[in-house]
Amino acid sequence: MARYDVRFQLQVGTKDVNHDNYHSNERPCSKRDALNHLASLWAKEKDYFRDSSWNQSFKQAIEKAERAVNNASNVSASQNRNFYSTTFEHNGSTYRVDIAIEAGDGHFS
Repeated sequence: MARYDVRFQLQVGTKDVNHDNYHSNERPCSKRDALNHLASLWAKEKDYFRDSSWNQSFKQAIEKAERAVNNASNVSASQNRNFYSTTFEHNGSTYRVDIAIEAGDGHFS
């Protein structure tokens, strides 16, 4: 049985601030699924600092990740395990939005 896993996450340094996972035993993560998971991550963490500077920086990182998903097709864990990552600074810390393909192929088609 095939397994499909994609992890959408926000990190600071090596600390996982929050994540939203896609998991299916039946089908790969579609572009629509991925965009919904990124939107969920945005909704959960947009008020992390409750200031407009944070919201603007985090939103830009999410939008970059959305563009990466929209420009991708047939992504696999074996070739693109660390599919996408972007960083931004806030209050002296570096934050990262990642999309990790943990299992399966055919994602974002």
